[in-house]
Amino acid sequence: MAPTSATGNKRAAGFSLVELLVVLAVLGLLGGAVLLTAPAAGARVGDQAGQLAAHLQRAREEAVLGNRAIALRVDAGGYRFLQRRLEGWTELAATPFQPREFPEGVAVRFPGDRGHARFEFDALGAATPAELVLAGDGRALRITLDDTGEVAVHAAR
Repeated sequence: MAPTSATGNKRAAGFSLVELLVVLAVLGLLGGAVLLTAPAAGARVGDQAGQLAAHLQRAREEAVLGNRAIALRVDAGGYRFLQRRLEGWTELAATPFQPREFPEGVAVRFPGDRGHARFEFDALGAATPAELVLAGDGRALRITLDDTGEVAVHAAR
């Protein structure tokens, strides 16, 4: 005799709707985890430009809060923070101002024939205008600093 349910009906073979929904939810969570951990195309240059812009903002804040001139010197390999003292410009090495290196695949282009750029903030937060371009991963982003100390990241032309 075939098994029957409490209502007397035969149970159909297969999965219930609840079981299918649980499996779909688990697959959705796994797929989302994979997408969130996979690097986006062009993320390296975008990340580096964002980090450099954030460090420029931090340098400006340090100049204002510390009442001292702060500069960020960028060359092809990376960037360093400097502060003006009585004896001249000295490099900062303490966290969060330790020197940073650009990862492989990220190239820096400077305006003119110079091999570096210098972003300088005075004690009031005003700045000497400067710009550079970070390129790699098929993208190029231009980082600019205006005379009011505002930092911007744009797609390079």
